[in-house]
Amino acid sequence: MEDPRKRLLRNIIDNVYHLDKRRFFQQRQIQTETERLERYIADVAMNHKKYEQLQKIEGSQSIFDQVQRQLQLECEKLEKFLKFNDDLKTTDCYVEAKQLLEAARSEDKETEKEHGELISSN
Repeated sequence: MEDPRKRLLRNIIDNVYHLDKRRFFQQRQIQTETERLERYIADVAMNHKKYEQLQKIEGSQSIFDQVQRQLQLECEKLEKFLKFNDDLKTTDCYVEAKQLLEAARSEDKETEKEHGELISSN
């Protein structure tokens, strides 16, 4: 019979993948809405749309922040799980989880850098 910890590890990994995809989608959404706002700013006739567009950007940003927090919590959960279950090191899921954590850390650094650039440009 399969170890239930492997199934739990697989679920945590899947959650991290899902949250990472949601974060990527929200990043793209923010970029798209920002570009649309820039077009509205350039077109004087679209003055009434600027406020609506700002609200959309703020909404997307709050969702992005929420997903980012959830992803960080899930990564911490994954790290703790790996720490307390060292005997699973030989499994494929363990190796995949380690790689996923490394990728998430590097993406976090890139996201913080991009987020800082967006804030400083506004």
